[in-house]
Order: sequence, then C-alpha cells, then structure tokens
Amino acid sequence: MKKILFALLLAAFVPNVAIAHEFKTPLASGVVAQFDGIIINGQTANEAFSSTKQKMLDSVQAAIDANNASMDEAWNKYNAKYRQERAMANIVSRMNAYGGNNSYNYLPTAGGYIHWLALQGTEEGCFHTSVAALEQHATLFEERVELWFDYINKKQTATFEEDKIINAMTHKYVNEILVPFAKAKEEKILAEAEEQNEKIKDYNCRVVVGTKINTLGAIGSIFGIGTSGASNKLCKDEKKCKLLPIYNNDILELGCACGHPLSDHKFKYKK
Repeated sequence: MKKILFALLLAAFVPNVAIAHEFKTPLASGVVAQFDGIIINGQTANEAFSSTKQKMLDSVQAAIDANNASMDEAWNKYNAKYRQERAMANIVSRMNAYGGNNSYNYLPTAGGYIHWLALQGTEEGCFHTSVAALEQHATLFEERVELWFDYINKKQTATFEEDKIINAMTHKYVNEILVPFAKAKEEKILAEAEEQNEKIKDYNCRVVVGTKINTLGAIGSIFGIGTSGASNKLCKDEKKCKLLPIYNNDILELGCACGHPLSDHKFKYKK
C-alpha cells in the first residue's frame, strides 16, 4: 500500500479533456496548476481528488492482488516442496556457492554418502545412509530449485505488471476527476477565441511551411530571364488560421489552428 500511495503522489494528474489531449509531462511546471481557481460541484481539482482517493486505492489494490495471484500460487508450491525436501535433509556442512552442481553426484563416506546442494548462493553438504535415499532427496531438491526459479520469474513479471497497473488505473481515475475542470477551462478559452475571431480580419502567420513554384518564373529562369521560379510558401497562404483552445506543452491556452505560436502572427483587425 505504501508503494501505491507513493506512486499516486508522483503521478499527480494526467487529464484527458474534451479535445482528446493526453498529457505527456503531467509533472511539468504549470500542468496541474492551470486548473487552479476552477470550482466544479463545490470542489477544486485537488479536493475532488482527495474525496475519491480511497476508492482509487481500493481499486488499484484489488487489481494488484489479482495480478499477484500467479506469483502467490508459485510461492505456495515452492514452500510446499521446500518443507518436503527439508524433511529429508541431513545437513553436515554449509559454505558459499560459486556455481551450480549436480545434486545426484555423491561421495562415499564413513557410514554413508554425501551429496551437495547449491541454491541462492549457498552450498550444503548433505549426508544419507543409502544411495536410494540420497537420490530421492536429490530429486526433491531439483524440483525445489525448478519451483524457486519459477517463483522468481513470476515475481519479476508481477512487479513489472504492478507498475503498469498503478500507472494505468491512477491515469483512469484522475482523468475522470479532471475532465470537467479541463472542459470548463476549454469553454472559457473558446469564448475568448470566438470573440477575438470576430475582430480579426487577417491572421497573417509568417511561418514558412514549404516552397511554391511560379511556373512563368521557372520557365524564364531556364532562358536566363528572371532569377528564380520558387519562393517561400507561408502558413498564411494555407488559410488555416483561426484562434481556438490548443495545448502547448500540455498547457491549455489560446492558440491558432495552424499550430504555430501566436508570436509568429501579425493580426490585422477589422475597423
């Protein structure tokens, strides 16, 4: 649960508003703060988040528990085999292991036989009075080793999936919380844009978007008449400009439909 709380604090808000924008950098300066001052159903965005946080935590935890079911099953199988294998173990030595070995290999010793079991960085010497008992124990140990690595693999997968679950579910819940706040800001900016559009005669975006060919000029240049048949094609030639709400680095603001900064425009207003 501590991990979930920490992730929620870091995840902040990842809104998805009416114009279908998905924030790429939700923790960047100003992304969350842009909704300050907007009240929906008597709550700010932070207050709305706080009031639904427990519901979100419960849902996230339930999803994580379901994701961990395979790992838990693998752990239970390993523990069962561990108890069965340890019941046959008669450990006479223990040292650090620097590699694996074959637990079926053994050496005769006084009164019986010794084989070695290596797992998790430890090698154990184990004594048996008969080869049959030794081989039975070796089989249990090899099964234990296999189950151990199966558990480790499933644990790693579960941990990876857990991070994805936390991100996806917090994203879902926070989106639902902030949609009305983003929509309210969008409507406010849209009203401002419509008012400005009524006053503007020429948007005159000076950004170069390509090259246009003057056919007569191009033909003349072939015969040494004139200097060029090409010139810059400006955004204003495309006639796409109109003020409207846009996202600029995840900040919802007044912008132009062409996507170029307002600073690249020279507006001419109606008289």
